[in-house]
Amino acid sequence: MTQAISNENMATFEFLKELDNSTFYPKESIAKGKEYLRDLCRAIESSQPKTIQDLTELTQKTTQDFNLLEEELNEEGCIIDTVAREAIAMAIGCISEAYGFEQVDIEQLIANREW
Repeated sequence: MTQAISNENMATFEFLKELDNSTFYPKESIAKGKEYLRDLCRAIESSQPKTIQDLTELTQKTTQDFNLLEEELNEEGCIIDTVAREAIAMAIGCISEAYGFEQVDIEQLIANREW
C-alpha cells in the first residue's frame, strides 16, 4: 500500500493541473508525472531533508524520472514542451515551499533535466 502524504497542502494539491485537459499528452503519461510528484512528497516526508543539498538529491531523482518519461514520450512522437516544463518546475517549487524550503532556486532542484 502506498504511504499517504501527510502534508495537508500537498495531499490535496492538484499536480500538473495545467495538463489535465490537454490532448497533446497521453493521459497515462500525465498520471505517471503526477505520481512522480507524489512520490517526491513521500520521499521528503520519510527522509526529512535538512539542507537544500539533501532536498536537491530528492528532486533530482524525480527529475530523472521525468527524463525517462520524456524518452517514453519521444517514442510516441511527443515531447515535454514549454507548458509541461513550466508545470513540472512549478510543482517542484510548490513542493519545496510546502516542506519549508522557500528560498530555493528551482533550476538548481531540476538541474539534471534533459527536457
